Amino acid sequence: MKRIVLFTLAALLMGFAVGAWAQDVSLGEYARKQREKQKPASPTTRVFTNDDIASSPAASASAEAPADSDKDKAKSKDGKKKDETKAEQMAKAAEEFKTRVAEQKGKVAEIQRNMDVSEREFKLHSIDWYTQAGNALLDPKKYKDETDKHNKEMDDLRKELADAQAELEKIREEIRQAGLSSSLGD
Repeated sequence: MKRIVLFTLAALLMGFAVGAWAQDVSLGEYARKQREKQKPASPTTRVFTNDDIASSPAASASAEAPADSDKDKAKSKDGKKKDETKAEQMAKAAEEFKTRVAEQKGKVAEIQRNMDVSEREFKLHSIDWYTQAGNALLDPKKYKDETDKHNKEMDDLRKELADAQAELEKIREEIRQAGLSSSLGD
């Protein structure tokens, strides 16, 4: 039984070796041939751009009436000027929105930083208050008043933060309504 298994394995190995030796085409050449087979002879789709669309009515009008081609050229020049000014206006609006978003993000970050600092200072004050047993026992009302003052300050900061974030979302919505890229608001 072992001889049959060994003989079969040897025959398989010989078959693979002969197949590999007989192969004249390298893998790279085979891949190039397959890519050539997959390429269509000519592109089957056409990509239309704004330039193609804008020029196509003028091209059909010039084919119908050659005398009107000068008027069409003048109109297309005016259209290009209007497009350029519109593009300039969009770029200007984009820059304005970028600055507004950056300013608002700065306000949000500053409010968040103030909240973090206030919370950290209050925790340090609380630790100091409780480490000195005499202060805690002699004047518990003072600690309560300070705690209430801190809580009111934190509530005010939270409200201010929520308002600043709402304003940032409002600016982002204005960007979307203006038809600009939403990445300006990020």
